[in-house]
Parts: sequence; structure tokens; C-alpha cells
Amino acid sequence: MNSDQNPVTNAPVAPTYVELYTMVQQLSEQLKAMSESQRQNASSSGDNSNRASCTTAEFRIVPDLNKTVKEFCGRETACEADDWFESVNTLARINNWPDGYRLQFIRSCLVGAARNWFLGREFENWDDFSKKFKSTFSRGMRVTDKWNLMQKRVQQKNEHVVDFFHEKIRMCRELKLSFDEINYHVLQGVYSRELAIFALSNKHENENELLGDLLEWERLNALRNGISRKDDLVDKRNEKSNYSSKKSEKNVTATVNQVPLYVAPHRRETKTTTTNGELPSSEQVECWFCHKTGHVGRDCSQRLEKLTCYGCSGKGHLKRDCPARSKAETNVTTTGVTVDNPHRYLKYGVIRGAVVSLLVDTGSHYSLIKQSVAERVGLVIEYATQPLYGIGSVTVPTTTTVGRALESITVEGVEAGPVTLLVVPDDAQRTELIVGRGWLDLPYVTYYKTSNDLIIKRIDKNCLSTSTGNADITSSTDAIVHVTEVDESLYREPLTEADFKYVSTEATRVERDELLVLLNSYRDTFAKNLSELGCTEMAELRIDEEEGSKPVTCRPYKVSLAERKAMAEIIAEWKSCGIVTETRSPYASPVLLVSQKGGKSRLVVDYRRLNRQTRRQNFPLPSMDEQITLLGTGQLFVQLDLANGYFQVPLAKESREKTAFITPDDMGEFTRTPFGLAGAPGEFQRLMNVVLGELRGTLVKSYLDDWVLEASDWEDMLTKLELELKCLRKAKLTLRPGKCMFGTKEIEFLGFVITKGEIKPGREKTRSISEFPRPENIHELRGGF
Repeated sequence: MNSDQNPVTNAPVAPTYVELYTMVQQLSEQLKAMSESQRQNASSSGDNSNRASCTTAEFRIVPDLNKTVKEFCGRETACEADDWFESVNTLARINNWPDGYRLQFIRSCLVGAARNWFLGREFENWDDFSKKFKSTFSRGMRVTDKWNLMQKRVQQKNEHVVDFFHEKIRMCRELKLSFDEINYHVLQGVYSRELAIFALSNKHENENELLGDLLEWERLNALRNGISRKDDLVDKRNEKSNYSSKKSEKNVTATVNQVPLYVAPHRRETKTTTTNGELPSSEQVECWFCHKTGHVGRDCSQRLEKLTCYGCSGKGHLKRDCPARSKAETNVTTTGVTVDNPHRYLKYGVIRGAVVSLLVDTGSHYSLIKQSVAERVGLVIEYATQPLYGIGSVTVPTTTTVGRALESITVEGVEAGPVTLLVVPDDAQRTELIVGRGWLDLPYVTYYKTSNDLIIKRIDKNCLSTSTGNADITSSTDAIVHVTEVDESLYREPLTEADFKYVSTEATRVERDELLVLLNSYRDTFAKNLSELGCTEMAELRIDEEEGSKPVTCRPYKVSLAERKAMAEIIAEWKSCGIVTETRSPYASPVLLVSQKGGKSRLVVDYRRLNRQTRRQNFPLPSMDEQITLLGTGQLFVQLDLANGYFQVPLAKESREKTAFITPDDMGEFTRTPFGLAGAPGEFQRLMNVVLGELRGTLVKSYLDDWVLEASDWEDMLTKLELELKCLRKAKLTLRPGKCMFGTKEIEFLGFVITKGEIKPGREKTRSISEFPRPENIHELRGGF
């Protein structure tokens, strides 16, 4: 009964606050004692490694990840992919990164195709990622591919030798080549021939010695180039005076005992030699451009046929090779008579697919060719001697021929059949070929001289044109109609790069030559002056007046003597080109001069009174905002501008008298649309829509006479440009070359600058702000607001 009545006497009793405090103090003293005991044991121990492990704290160096690992896009080579992966793997291993952090770091470094590859897959761990990455990007390269890459790696002209050396060494080591082979391939690829000879003369035990010799030669060469020598001018003069004699004595030889020195591919000359030291025959030589035998790329007609000289505007050569730059002599053999304007008669021709320089000599009965040129082009020579007599003696021959050959000659695209060529020694004439009357008198050849060129044309057998060009003569025989009078107005000077406002300087010379060839093939669509201005037949402007209108009659405005002289010159030019004619019209609108940029003046007729009584011809103009927006994404632009656009639209005959104008000295009426008529903009825009047709708004963005087209690259630009030029030729319209731009990345169109997808206000709009004077005090600042 007592136990049942007192059940709580055995329950645990909670300690008091004092007891808890006492227990905490005891435990603290025990911990201090244990720590002191461990410290004493560590200090008394002689094990340095244990002591270091107990006293040294662990730390890590966090690298700059932005500089340690570069981005990976997936287009790298297998070697670059392996190197990138090894960089990431080494960094992760040193810093003990967990798999999750490694994968996240990889994700931040991937861009482009590699990032899409990563996002499209799941990776269980780092090993799984490594296997998938190597199977996709670390593709094994064949030994042949590695070998080809190693051989192609050569030092460029301005490349430092250290950059080339170490990359070449790495490629050789990947192929597991011996040092002797590495040494051989490195010297093959160096740019300087003298450097290769210097290194070959020394023996190297390892790569460091080889690199040391290369750097030492570079240092000495730089020091020598910085020293000016007084004997240099004398040596150069001696070399120039002895050039011809040394050239004749030079022979290309190679002996069996002589070790050939390898020359890098980019330093090799076009001429090659056979194993016995002789030059290969024309049948063995192969052109690198057209892959045909019989000539080399330097003489390939297909490569040179599109080239245009900017000096003489001739075709088939560049300005640096222009024959007009050097004085030429015309002779039958060796006479020394200087030709007036020699570039007219010095041209380029084609014989058996090879390009040769020639002189058109109307005083020579025969056509003469150098012996070396005849052998080079592969002519079949019939060896026979024949004396040739020139100026000075009719009894003693000037030279003697080596032989003769029968072959066709093409000059400026004219091929008239085979002609007899006399083969003469090389020292008998300067030019490679002299074209005489034997070729010029062939039935299909005609030629005439203009003010600055000698034009050679081919005439058909049954259709020969008269001098006026209005009638054809049909002949049943091979008779020749000799041209006695030529209309030089039909001839237009070829366009050069200097004629245009801008031609891309980033384009290669070949690309710019292709552009000039295209533009000159559409030469009739460009007008350098008013005499070349086009006149369309697709539209004409009519001036319809309101009923009851009376002729507009005004007195001429008062102008100064200088302005009267300028007006007379402008009107005289218009009359000479047929834009303005004499008139007896009752209409007379006054004129005034308006100043333009560059100090020039523009003659403008005040048609305000005539416009008040003219019926409006409404036609919508393109939206300027829409045109600019469509060009906002362009990368490469062509900007064209019509030459005197209104002057290329004829006036209706019954409307011409209404455009009559009066000056203090003269009167006249327009045959073409003048500037200032009320209906001119609408009618002109209607014409532009008809001319462009389906190209409007798609390939070409236009606003009145300003045309712009955009392209993705140079080839695309030429293709679209030709379509536009075809439209101009069909409409008989002409452009102003001085305002045309080709291949530009920035244009100013309708008052806005468009470049690289950006549209900004034009320079004229921002000039007032940029040139606003800087306020000097508070009053000027307030005045600006």
C-alpha cells in the first residue's frame, strides 16, 4: 500500500541552475587540460611530417578563369579540341572540383555549335562527359593529313621566326620525326633563303641550338639593314648598267654532285628546270590557272583578258606593266624613230593561248617575232635565213631572220586567220612581236586612230558598215570597204577606278578588276559628261495647262557680268548637246544661278508662274522611312545616282515651247525635262518604277534618281549590279560615275547614315549641333536654350 500510494518518489529530478553552472565549469577545465596535453605531445614529437600536418593550414590558389580557359565553339581541329579539354581537366584536377562544378564550368565556356551539342545531351558524371566529348570533337587525324599540314606550314613574310619555329616543331613531334628530319623541315619552311643557307652551314645537336642560330641571324640581319653604306648607290648603278650583259650570260644549271637547296613554295619562281638543267619544253609546261599545257600562268590569256590598265585604259595588263610608262621605238628591225604617243600602238596579243606584247607597225611589210618568244609559245619554225633591210642602207641588211612560221594572232579580240611570222634574233627588236601590214591588210581587219587610242575591229565577210553607220553594204565577194571617216563620238573612254566616288579598298585587286570589267561592258550606262547623257524612250513629260491660261511672259532677272558669262557657258553647252534649242515661243520664264558645293553654279528656271496654271499629275513617291528601314540590315552596299536625271526624260513636242526661258542675252526652250516643273517628280518616279520592274523594292531600293542595292558578299554584289545595269541599258539611261559607290559598308541615303545594321542621322543634320560654339558664360548658355 505504501508503494502504490507514493509512485513518484523514483522519478528523475531536474538539476538546478547552480548545479548546471558547476557542471559547465568542470567540463571547460577538462577540455583545456586535454588541449594542453595534446599541445605538449605535439611539441615533444620529433616527426616533422606529423608536426607539419598539425600546424599547417590547407589553402588553394583560385585562378582567373577568364584567362585560363578560352571559349570553345566546336569548329576547332582535333588537336585544338584535345588541348582545350586538357586545359579544363588539369584545372579541375588541381582544384579538386566536383563533377557538378566541372560540368557547369564547361557549359559557361561553350559557344555556338558546341553549346548546342552540350544542351542537347545529358551527362551522368565527368567520365561520361569526357567520353562523349572526345568521340565528337577529338577526331583522330590521319598521318597523311598531319604530314600535309606540316609541309604546308611555312613562314610568312612578316611572321616572326619564333612563332613559325615552335608551331613547326610541334607538328613534327606529332609525327614522331627525328631531330635531323625536324631540322630539315624547319629550314624548308623559313622565308629567307639566306637564313636557310646560314643554318645549313652549322651543325645542331638539338632544337635549342637550331633556334639560337635562327635568332642570331635575324639579329645580325636587322643590324646590317640599319647601316647605310656609301657604296650602295654605286653598286646599284653598276648592276643597272650591266643588267643586259648579265642577263645574256646567265644560265640555269644543275649538277648531280650539287645538293639542291629547297625553297619554300611561296618563294619559288615560276620557271622550273629539268633534271639535266635545261628548261622544259612548251609541251611539258602546265598553266596553273587554266590547267592547259604549252604556257605558264604569267602568259595565260584567260587570266589577263579581264584586266584593265588604269594608266592607258587598255586591256590585258595592269598599270605596273603598262607599256606607256616606258618610251618605245617603232622600227622594222632596229631603227630608232620615237613614236608619238607610243601607247596607242603598243598592245597585247595572244598566240597559241600565250599573251605577248606587240607593236602595231603600219610601215612594216612583215610581222616579226623574237626567237625566244616563238620557242616559248611553241611555234613550228621552218628554219631559213632571209635578209631584212631597214632605214639607212638598201645594200647591207640590218638583220637576218632565223626562220618563219605560220600562225594566227589575236589582237584586242580580233582573229583574222593565219599569217606568216618572220622569226628574228632577240636583239633585233625590243617588243616581243611586231604586227605589220601582212596582218593589218587581212580581209577581216579594220583599224582607225582616235585622239588617244588605236582601235582595231573585226568586220564580217558579207556586212561592212559605212562611215555614217546608217546603211549596210552587202557584198558577194571578199572586197574591202576602206573606212575613210570615223565618228569619234561613238567611242567612249573606258572607266577607271578613279572615275567613281568610292570603290572598296578591302576588296582584292582581282575583285576590283572584275568590277571594272563589268562596268566597262556596260559603258553605255555611264555618262562622264553631257554629251554621253542618255535619253529614254519609255516616257515623256507633257505640260497640260488649265483652260483659259495665257502664256507666261517675264522679264529676265538682273544679274552681274560674271553671272551672265556663267549663264552663257551653261546654255551653250546645253545647246551643243541638244538639251536646249533656239525658240520663238511666246513663253518666257526668267532664270537665276544657284550656288552648289564645290564653288559651282547651277542654272535654274523660275517656273512658279507656269506651275500655277499647270494641271497636277499626281503619282505616289516611295516612303522614305520604308526605304531606310529595308536597308537597315545591309552589310555591303552599292549606291548609284543618275546623271542629270530629269534631262534624260524627253519633253512632248507640244510642251517644249512652254519651257522657254529668257536671260539678259539669249532665249531657248528645252527638249528634255528641266528642273522645277510641277509634274516632273511624279512622272520621273513613274519612269523609275517601269525601269526597275520586279527589282524595285526587292533588290533595289530607290527614291527618284538615287538607287541603292545591298549584297552579302562581293560576288553577290556583282550579280545584282549586272541585273540593275541591264535595266538601265534597256531604258537608255545613264549614271554619273562620280557619285557611284561600290562595295561600301556605309552609305548616306535620304539624309541618314546606314552602316552595319545601324541607322543614324546624316552628317548635315548633326553638323549644326557638333559645330555649335561652346558657351563661355551663363548668358551664352541661356542663349543656347
